[in-house]
Amino acid sequence: MIHYTCDRCQRFINSDEELRFEINIVTEVKLDSGVPQPQPESEPRDLMDELNGLLGSAIDSANEQLFQTRRFDMCPGCYQAYSRNPLGCETQLHVEFSEN
Repeated sequence: MIHYTCDRCQRFINSDEELRFEINIVTEVKLDSGVPQPQPESEPRDLMDELNGLLGSAIDSANEQLFQTRRFDMCPGCYQAYSRNPLGCETQLHVEFSEN
């Protein structure tokens, strides 16, 4: 029988009696589509093809070095906390003042 432990709180997860949440995080390099592309009229076609090829191979090379896949098991309570704040950023304290 496979035993599961929550990767956040280290509690045993009894998958026969409660839900187990599996979180998969994939990290890869993406090229921003907002990068300006050379205009065909201003650059020779061969140069554009060469630049696009170099850019594509640079992205592939970066992905080979930086691509990561991680998997985490979570109990229901930890999953609820994770789903409210998946990046783990501190929440800002909202302070209201009364009108005196």
